[in-house]
Amino acid sequence: EDKSKFSKEKGRGIGLLAQDLEKVIPHLVKVDEKGYKRIKYDLELQMHMLSAIKELKVENDRLKQINDDFQKRMASIESKFAWIK
Repeated sequence: EDKSKFSKEKGRGIGLLAQDLEKVIPHLVKVDEKGYKRIKYDLELQMHMLSAIKELKVENDRLKQINDDFQKRMASIESKFAWIK
């Protein structure tokens, strides 16, 4: 059977690759009767994704704060040595 019909449709699609998800949450990936890996799209998957988004936001906020602190330190250092220019 031609597998290409599963990967390309009109327009652009967004989704997950079963092989990628299987590495992280294997019980949400099943193999169908034809041997194709299928993702079990359910509330559990949505909760995992929401949790991951929250974790990424926390990390992003932390990195933004570090960047802001460095920017302030750099501005302070530059102002102390402005007379050199």
